[in-house]
Amino acid sequence: MLFICRLVLISCFNIVLLSFSVQAQQAEEGIQTKIPENEITLTTADKFTLKADYYPGKEKSDGFLLLHDCHSDRKAYQAVAQQLTDDGYHVLSLDLRGFGRSVSPKFSHSTIKRQTKDIVLYQQKLAQLTSYWEQDTFLAYNFLREKLDNKNNISLLASGCSATFAITTAEKMYVANMVLLTPDMDFAAKERYKNLNDIASYFIGSIYHIASYQTTKELFEWNGHTRSKMLLFKGNNTNAQLIKKNASLAKDIAHWLSERAR
Repeated sequence: MLFICRLVLISCFNIVLLSFSVQAQQAEEGIQTKIPENEITLTTADKFTLKADYYPGKEKSDGFLLLHDCHSDRKAYQAVAQQLTDDGYHVLSLDLRGFGRSVSPKFSHSTIKRQTKDIVLYQQKLAQLTSYWEQDTFLAYNFLREKLDNKNNISLLASGCSATFAITTAEKMYVANMVLLTPDMDFAAKERYKNLNDIASYFIGSIYHIASYQTTKELFEWNGHTRSKMLLFKGNNTNAQLIKKNASLAKDIAHWLSERAR
């Protein structure tokens, strides 16, 4: 009897350890055990499952698509999404493939970081992952488009590395306005932006983060819309860090977008 009790205790202990291990793995992969209240599922052409938060707006109101950076997920932009939702707009905040809840054994940024020690190899694997983002962003745009009245517009917020995919979307779809938060893009993407300089855009940068600061300045100088705006912060914070460290920034972004939607 004592032997059996010991076996039961050992089995229970192993189950607890397995439970903790699964929870830790889920946390590392950015997988939440509780489904967010406003979460939707989008299925791509290659049968991958994307997760996003969709907040329905008022009838005949505009829509906003939010794209996170390469160091966070959609949760980091919740403050902007909530502000726009409170203003009555349709908002779709997407977890891009490999991030947040849009992950799988094949597509996972956290796995890439954990298993890749060489910076060059990491960049190669990240490029392979983000090569799917164009089609994923189109899918999200089209979902939001179906929720709107034909006369209403879609605007984009893109941060860091997702700025390139905002440009790609604006080249092929109608985008009314753009917010580019510390944009990270190569020379080719910046050249393509020159064909979009008539889109009202809000550029946000940090002056001591040299790469994105130079890009922010260049894009703003190229942009020809009279309602475009540039906001610069001291320091070197980028992407979601700026929103987190500046409490009024989410409201300012939402206010600028709301003004364009009127």
